[in-house]
Amino acid sequence: MRFFLWTASIVVVVLGVLAFIFVQVIASQDEALRTGASTSPSMAATDPLTDEEKLDRQIETNINLYGQLVCDKLAEEPDADINVLVDKFIETYGLGTAAPEQQRPIAQRLLTGASAQFCPDQGDRISAAFAN
Repeated sequence: MRFFLWTASIVVVVLGVLAFIFVQVIASQDEALRTGASTSPSMAATDPLTDEEKLDRQIETNINLYGQLVCDKLAEEPDADINVLVDKFIETYGLGTAAPEQQRPIAQRLLTGASAQFCPDQGDRISAAFAN
């Protein structure tokens, strides 16, 4: 029973961190789309960052803020299936109008970046999870 509660709490924490990261990324995308839609074409032409560059910066920020926490939780739960955690997150929290095929690449970039920076030992595990 204790193991189940401990495992469930780890899964909840990992899902919560992933939820926060995904919501931040999607919120920044929505804001960029709203801002871009209300500006004139001449204003958009002077913007030095593309939407992809803005997304890259947001992902990097989230990796820097939450990467170590995610890596710590993955190390504590070596048997947790990363794909299951990501699927459960998408099912539970959803991301507004973002389609699931857009959410998976973002999750892959976040987890791959976090593992490269904070826990290289988890890199193979994450790569294998997203290779399927």
